[in-house]
Amino acid sequence: MYKLKSKDSLLISGDYGTIFFNLKTNSWQPIIETTTQMQKEDGIITRSFYEDEKANNIIWFATLGEGLVKYNYTANTFEKVQSVYKKTRSLRNILEDGGKLWLAGDDGIFIFNKETDSVEKAIVLPQENEGSTVCYALQKDNDHNIWASSNKGLYKINTSNFSIRNYNADNGLPFLEFNTAAANSNNKTGMMTFAGVGGIVSFNPNEIIENYFSPAPIITAITIAENNVETELSLLSRNKLTLNHKQNFLTISYVTPNFSSSDKISYAYRLEGVDADWVYVQNQTFANYTKISPGHYRFKVKSANSDLIWSNAESYIDITITPPFWQTWWFISMVALSLLVLAYLVFKNRVKKVRQDAIQQQKIAALEKDKLLVTAEAMLKGQEQERGRIAKDLHDGLGGMLSGVKISFSNMKESIGLNGEDAILFEQPISQLDNTIAELRKVAHNLMPDALLKFGLTNAVEDFCKTMQVTGGTKIVCQQLGEVRELGNAVNLHIYRIIQELINNAVKHGKPKLILVQLTTTAEKLFITVEDDGKGFDLATLQEAGGIGFSNINHRVNYLGGKIDFNSKPNEGTVINIELTV
Repeated sequence: MYKLKSKDSLLISGDYGTIFFNLKTNSWQPIIETTTQMQKEDGIITRSFYEDEKANNIIWFATLGEGLVKYNYTANTFEKVQSVYKKTRSLRNILEDGGKLWLAGDDGIFIFNKETDSVEKAIVLPQENEGSTVCYALQKDNDHNIWASSNKGLYKINTSNFSIRNYNADNGLPFLEFNTAAANSNNKTGMMTFAGVGGIVSFNPNEIIENYFSPAPIITAITIAENNVETELSLLSRNKLTLNHKQNFLTISYVTPNFSSSDKISYAYRLEGVDADWVYVQNQTFANYTKISPGHYRFKVKSANSDLIWSNAESYIDITITPPFWQTWWFISMVALSLLVLAYLVFKNRVKKVRQDAIQQQKIAALEKDKLLVTAEAMLKGQEQERGRIAKDLHDGLGGMLSGVKISFSNMKESIGLNGEDAILFEQPISQLDNTIAELRKVAHNLMPDALLKFGLTNAVEDFCKTMQVTGGTKIVCQQLGEVRELGNAVNLHIYRIIQELINNAVKHGKPKLILVQLTTTAEKLFITVEDDGKGFDLATLQEAGGIGFSNINHRVNYLGGKIDFNSKPNEGTVINIELTV
């Protein structure tokens, strides 16, 4: 039964639902349930009420089976709070604190935020001596602590850190089991009252004498499980311990030298490097850890006495678990160094193989080049020999015969004594014989230039240019630049043939008006430039044609270890540059 502050009515609840009783009219006014999810034959079973002081016309019901229900008695509407319903369905008492509702129920205590419509925290009462989690009633003292009744005495909850302190027969309570919503407090006097199966308990929290003696716990032993064999090490006189990597299943034991209500002592421990925060274990006097990785750790433990006064000091032990040899820095460094050495050897071997392959390819290329040079040399030598033989036959054989015919014709003219027109007619074949003999000597000279052997490369080239200029009608300018060096007859002959072939091709195909020939000599190289103002040609056509003359030029240039560059376009003349290493 509850007297509404904003209405002259009593709110009465029982096993058959909830009803209003109007104090002015002395009449009953039933509550009509409009939420179909909460419609039952006998109505809502409500265990306690709370009239909201900030929200008008709102009453909160702590129900059996429906959890927390919000009731607007002006609109006569019900709303089941789903966030609470998901946590618990059986509530016994409601307490307002700081705009939030503390809900006592069969599953512990829940803090409900009305503004966010959410459960902020769930508090489970310690199950002292096989006690249950049921909380019957809640009250607030003048120090903002929340007191909760249960079937194992009273609990004081610190709202700043949510630490819990149990009060039972050892603290003077005449009985331990209390009733639902049976509690009250007086803010003026500070007195609190809780009703239970043994009567009524009334007390002032400020008059309770707390036990502030709370010594630090002592770490007594570590049990090490290795290969299913447990070894217990006494730790009363040490604070450092070194274990191998196989000894990583540990049970650490501790105890507090406080003989007053030792079963009420609470502990909290933490293994730095493993536990993110303190682990609170009530009166458990050991901590278990499995599969701890190699490294450095510090185990710390603290305790609280029966009045939940925590010790100022903490006990600790430094634990080092050494890694296996394959995880040590020296082994990793050795492996890394070995891998670096191996990588270096593989790289060095690879570089060596690449170099050997390159040298082998160079040798093969050199052999092929030598083979080509030998072939070219043999071919060019054969050509020169054949040229020499033909030149000798023409000069000595055919030239001699033609000279003999000319002499015979001249003697015949004198013996016959021809005069007038007959003498002129007779001179014509003799003149043609002279031209034929001159042309024959020119051919023989080109085949085997005597000037090259007698006067050297420069004079031979100049002589050839003059000859071609007279017979071809093209102006040919020959220039020697740089200091003249002795290159040897064989080299001179190849250079002469190259220039000879280039000039012949220019005259024959380019039809130029001017040809410029330059010989430039340095200490190690010889440069040949042949430039004309003729018709020019397409380089692709030249490469596709592949004539004998062009092929001979390439063979001779390659034989002399040189390179050739053609620069020509149709109707724009031709420039040919040759670089020889001689």
